[in-house]
Amino acid sequence: MKKVIFTTVAGALLLTAAPMAKGQTPANDPPQPISPTLIPAPNSTAPVPPTQVPVPVNPALPTPPTGNPAPAPNVQPSAPMPDHVNNQPPMAMNHTVRTGGPLSSLDRMFMMKVSQANLAEIQASRLALQKSSDYRVREAAKMLIREHSEAQSDLKDVAHQVSFNLPQKTDATHQELYRKLSRLSGSSFNKAFMSAQVKDHDAAMALFQQEVSNGSHLNTRQFAGTYLPRIQNHTIMVKETASNIGVPVPRKKVAQATWNVIDNRP
Repeated sequence: MKKVIFTTVAGALLLTAAPMAKGQTPANDPPQPISPTLIPAPNSTAPVPPTQVPVPVNPALPTPPTGNPAPAPNVQPSAPMPDHVNNQPPMAMNHTVRTGGPLSSLDRMFMMKVSQANLAEIQASRLALQKSSDYRVREAAKMLIREHSEAQSDLKDVAHQVSFNLPQKTDATHQELYRKLSRLSGSSFNKAFMSAQVKDHDAAMALFQQEVSNGSHLNTRQFAGTYLPRIQNHTIMVKETASNIGVPVPRKKVAQATWNVIDNRP
């Protein structure tokens, strides 16, 4: 028979099997082979079965999985958020937009034409308030003065940010139009004025849409994206007013969405 001898090794007890002395009575259970096992030192407070050692668990660490690990999920990279969620105008595909530096030729043309158009609309609309007695034309003129004055003020802020000198007067075509309108009166003036507004706002729609899609500088594109819906509203109003006073209004492709809105209005 064998007996168990306890030996202290590095702060723990080592159980080893040894032959029992002659005359000792074995236990009732059949003898079991005893393998060397480390158990806590006698000063440990936790009872430990003689055949296993507790494994300390750090609660800050995840529990290791058992069995075969699950395969890693196939995670696809998330798609970029659309521009309208970030409150920015839609960006053309494969188009680089700069947040600084000089303006592109398209950006410079946009800034120049918008400034000239704003000045022309304000000047012609002030003339309409002097010459027209038609309340529909007068209401249109008041709205155009208010809206284009605000647009010009915001455009000046953008010009300061990008170091661009805006023109101080309108272009030769609008100067000639102003001289022509100055010689008219009554119904002739009303129709000529509103006809010019329809033409100008179709051109403005195309100009703003082009900058939103193809502009290279963030500041100018944001300005275009902010004012494009307002230009669309102007176009609805001037075309409706022109049609109401007898001006034939062509359905240009650039303003087809505007006509859809007008046709469905009560």
